[in-house]
Amino acid sequence: MRRLFSSLIVVALLLAGCSNVDSDKNVVDAPQVNYAMLDLAEEYKTLDVMKQKSPLIVEVKLTGESEKIKYEGANFTLSSAQVLDVVKGEQKYEGQTIKIFEIAAFNIHLTKNSDRFLLFLIPYEGPVTSTGFVISGVYQGKFEVQGNNKLKYDAVNYNGIAPFQKGINNSDLDAFKSKLKLK
Repeated sequence: MRRLFSSLIVVALLLAGCSNVDSDKNVVDAPQVNYAMLDLAEEYKTLDVMKQKSPLIVEVKLTGESEKIKYEGANFTLSSAQVLDVVKGEQKYEGQTIKIFEIAAFNIHLTKNSDRFLLFLIPYEGPVTSTGFVISGVYQGKFEVQGNNKLKYDAVNYNGIAPFQKGINNSDLDAFKSKLKLK
């Protein structure tokens, strides 16, 4: 976990030096997400491994509340999400609001088209916050739930890796959750 935190700090510091501000106009452009800039502490090659290493798999709805956190020159986001269904892990989270801890430049709000997600999560352990979860593989365990109840993995649109996720794209949410519960 320390390696993950160290990687998050290094990436956040590198990104802090890159600015989208036009110095003549003081206008901030829309953020450009590029997952290729990340050095993943752990890259998941299969769904089974990611499921095994994720103590909590949940369907959530973002509440719209988020907190920006600065720590040693790095920027993070702590987003609130209501747990709609616990697919794997402690059932006590169902109906509760949890916090998702991310590097600000790659937070869930920057690429979303929906407020519903299926997330593979790991409890955050580190000095920045005393609560929250990180997404497994930074973005690998993040699947947006579209209006038609189909899953969307869009990290490839932002130069992210997808060793197995393309096979999940457009899967029915309920069928996929059932498959996860059976394994």
